[in-house]
Amino acid sequence: SFHSPALAFSGNTLILAWAGADGRLNVARLGTPGPSFGEIFNKVTLDETSYRGPAIAAAGRRLYLAWAGGDKQHRLNVIQSDNGGVDWENKATLNESTSMQPALTITGHADRRMVYLAWTGTDPAHHLNYLSAPLGSSYFSGKQTISQTSVAGPALVEFQGGLYVSWSGTDSANHLNVAPF
Repeated sequence: SFHSPALAFSGNTLILAWAGADGRLNVARLGTPGPSFGEIFNKVTLDETSYRGPAIAAAGRRLYLAWAGGDKQHRLNVIQSDNGGVDWENKATLNESTSMQPALTITGHADRRMVYLAWTGTDPAHHLNYLSAPLGSSYFSGKQTISQTSVAGPALVEFQGGLYVSWSGTDSANHLNVAPF
C-alpha cells in the first residue's frame, strides 16, 4: 500500500484495513501474539477503490469501514459488516468529499451507541467536519463543521465517555492538536 492502513479491535481479533497498490480496499484479520502473530487471515478485497487510506471502527463483530472514493469528487463512503468483515453491506456514498484519510469511532453504551465519521474538508481552509449515525445504520446526519483546520486527515477516539479529535494544524509548524469534539 502507498497509504496509511487502519486497525480496529473486534471480538478479540485485530482487523487491518488498507488500500492496495491498485487502490482496491482490503480488510483482513491479523494473527494474535504467538506463532501466527502478524499473519493475515480471511483477507477480503472489496470492489471499492480509494487512493487514500481507509478508516475502520468496531463494536463487537460489527465493523464500519470509511474511505474517500476513487471518483473525481473523492466522496466519502461508509460500509458495514455484521460478521467481522466477511460480508459487507449497506454502503452509503455521502455528499461530502475529502482528499485525505477519514476517521471513524464508535461511542456510547448498549443501545445508544453512535458511529462518528470525521474528515478534513476540501474547502480552501480544510476545516474539520463530522457526522454521526446510530450503530447499525448507514444514515449519517447532523453534519458539524468546526473552526479548526488541518493539513491531513484527523484521528478520533472515545475516552472516558467523551469524543476526542486529533489533527495536524495549518499553522506554520503544523502543530499536533487534541481537543474534545
